[in-house]
Amino acid sequence: MKIVYRLDEVTYYCFDEKDSEDVEERIILGFYSSLENLKNAIESYIKYGISKDKLFITSYFDNFTYNQKYVYYLTHEYSIVDSNGEYIMDYEYIFRPYSNKKKCKMLMEKLKNDEKYAYNANRDYKSQPPDGFYIGVAKLDATSNIPKDYKL
Repeated sequence: MKIVYRLDEVTYYCFDEKDSEDVEERIILGFYSSLENLKNAIESYIKYGISKDKLFITSYFDNFTYNQKYVYYLTHEYSIVDSNGEYIMDYEYIFRPYSNKKKCKMLMEKLKNDEKYAYNANRDYKSQPPDGFYIGVAKLDATSNIPKDYKL
């Protein structure tokens, strides 16, 4: 078992009483294999202009190897539109990272049986057809969302 850290930039909006969850914009900035690499990334993002108050760290244990180069994570995205086809709200759920794609696929199959994530004809899945699920892959210890030509 090894720990991996996920660093997100989070903008909080409100608490949704109906679904008992926070409404927020969450951008994955990166996944890190050590506290030292995480600390360096945080310093880089602060220099780049992201407020320390918007940085959020989550740690995960899994069968990550010490020479692991990539992690895999599952997202579920959809939009709600009204009967006239007008956009109402976007939803995106980001799940924990795993050491391999197979674990993401197992989680996805489990979630498809949950009413909250199951296919619903009233949802618009244009960004992630056909059912809103997407398996992402991220390189460990890579600082994303900072242009390569930006001088820190």
